[in-house]
Amino acid sequence: MYKARKSIFILLLIITSCLNIACFSSNISNNEEKAVEMTGEYKNWITFDIPNMGKIMIPPTLELQTEEYNDMSYKLIKQNSNGKNIEAYDELYSRKLNVNRFVFQQKGLNKAMAETKNIKNYNLLSDNAKKAFSEYARVCIDIIYGDTVVKIKDKLYLSREDLNELTEARINAFKQKTDGKIKLLDYEKAYVKNINGIDCIYFKYNSKYENNPMAVNEEYLFFNGDRCYQISILYRSTQKDIWTSESNDIRQTIKTIKFL
Repeated sequence: MYKARKSIFILLLIITSCLNIACFSSNISNNEEKAVEMTGEYKNWITFDIPNMGKIMIPPTLELQTEEYNDMSYKLIKQNSNGKNIEAYDELYSRKLNVNRFVFQQKGLNKAMAETKNIKNYNLLSDNAKKAFSEYARVCIDIIYGDTVVKIKDKLYLSREDLNELTEARINAFKQKTDGKIKLLDYEKAYVKNINGIDCIYFKYNSKYENNPMAVNEEYLFFNGDRCYQISILYRSTQKDIWTSESNDIRQTIKTIKFL
């Protein structure tokens, strides 16, 4: 028991130090959530095979982020009716798709990014591209390797003191990695949650990037021997009605996962 706890703790500290910017049934908690029934409105959800993890169902309002999106350096200038620059999009995406990271984003963003190769002015983009840029939602899957000893269906036993320490490490890593560009507004302390009979560690926090609306962030950490599955679900609070509606609730994707 001690060895399992120690290995989980070490891996979690590694995860917090490698925070990505853009994701318990125990002695102290019994938060259990069961699999969502994919009937009715959910019948049009799409199943994706995730190498080295299993399967996940994604609503059709999201798409898999492609290399076309990731390998793009672009600069867009948004102007008002008088031609004055009022907002700039200036980002460099250099991540490569690999079998250890999968990102699902609002549908149309891949094409919108491709459109910026030839069109640099935001006002000249197509309506579909503008819509894609105006929305924000992500379901991110990261597979992080490191021996945890714990198998996918093992129970997690961590004390409140352990969880408080992990929460503090996570928050400190967030502040260091974002370099002040993304502000942490508030957060919940980590706790163990049970999803479909499987224990995981759950984090939730709200953040804000520059003048954009607040983003809601939920993170789930599942442990399976030599790897950890980090599932992150993000959306703008101002678009909650879009991303948490009954037929398009991206938060339910976590309950559709079937691990290998």
